[in-house]
Amino acid sequence: MNSIRFLAACVAFVVVQQNASAAEPQSPKPMGNPGEWVTTHDYPSEALRNEQEGTVAFRIQVGTDGVPSGCEVTMSSGSALLDSATCDLIQSRARFSPAMDGQGRAVVGTYSNSVRWTIPDDLVPASISPTTQVLAFVVDEQGNVTNCRQSITTPSGTRELPGAGPCPGGPPKMAPFKDKSGKPVKRQVQVTTKIEVFDVAP
Repeated sequence: MNSIRFLAACVAFVVVQQNASAAEPQSPKPMGNPGEWVTTHDYPSEALRNEQEGTVAFRIQVGTDGVPSGCEVTMSSGSALLDSATCDLIQSRARFSPAMDGQGRAVVGTYSNSVRWTIPDDLVPASISPTTQVLAFVVDEQGNVTNCRQSITTPSGTRELPGAGPCPGGPPKMAPFKDKSGKPVKRQVQVTTKIEVFDVAP
């Protein structure tokens, strides 16, 4: 009888030890603020001109390295431009602590959220007018993106835009530029988007 009780106690002890060593599986956890993955300054210009708004729900697959490897729109905004822009920006900018299984090992997981696209009053054009937007940033030898500046020039003048992408809400690194010998070098990148309006010949 005592030997049976001893055996039962041993079995119970093993079960308790196994349960104690097994951790709860964890879903991917965003690194940084998800609210900075998409900003109003990312508004697709065509969607802005057409005054398209809406909410895009998405689900992304997150690899064991914490990088999104796929994006699916689970609820459309009604605008293909906004749906596409959402997945493109999330896959480019979002980074995660990967999902973990019960043994604490990194595994592939999924993450779901939504983006609400709403045109701010200061981005609604009364009419289309000549406009030039300039985005400038520096990529150093390690691929770090810094010194982001974004400005917009309209007939009323030039002003700086806050929250310029691709930093601080964009990818933490890019592939560095290289010189002819293959050595990484620092470079400044400038992206210019220009809207021009012309008279139509009678």
